Amino acid sequence: EKWQHQGQQQEVIKIPERQLKLAPVQAVTVQANKIMCQTSKGCKKGLYVSSIPWPSILQEIQPGSFLEAVDDVELDDYGMGRPKNYFREPLPWQNLLLMKDSIGEPIKIRICRDGLIGHHKTSLKWDPKYTLGVPAVPEPYWNFMAARDTLQIWETFGGLVLMEMTIHHVLEIQQSTLDPYTAPYLLSENRREKRLIVADVEIGTYAQ
Repeated sequence: EKWQHQGQQQEVIKIPERQLKLAPVQAVTVQANKIMCQTSKGCKKGLYVSSIPWPSILQEIQPGSFLEAVDDVELDDYGMGRPKNYFREPLPWQNLLLMKDSIGEPIKIRICRDGLIGHHKTSLKWDPKYTLGVPAVPEPYWNFMAARDTLQIWETFGGLVLMEMTIHHVLEIQQSTLDPYTAPYLLSENRREKRLIVADVEIGTYAQ
């Protein structure tokens, strides 16, 4: 691409832009206490995992487990670990997942459940199976460019403008009307399937 500047022709070099998508890491965790350890049939340390919302790279871990270590870095009851290559400073377990040279590298996770030690491997590499039916759109331009050849962004019918629902529609409704019926869509478990939303109603039509 070329353009004129002070009578001279200049060439513009376009730098390619790409999106980095990481696999979702979701887990509801609680600081472990003595009662939890006593009822765990032998687990004595780690962060208690109450539930694993969908989607998450930790989906294989069962609720009620204790998260003990990430990549051989021991975790305390708060989920903090001290990696050797980070000045021995405590880091949350979520940050330990990111300490890789490549997002495709396997991450080793050690858990304890019912007194038994378990080992899991996962990674932060994106997989289409994590795609939500009602997605969040962090960058509208890139979302439109990626979907314009395969999806119908909106459709008009009988005075109605129909769109595929996104989490931004839900947030807009929540902020403007406090409608409780859209609140469940704030949870990822309720956003697996695609939904339609009436984005606009044309004035003067029967739909109005």
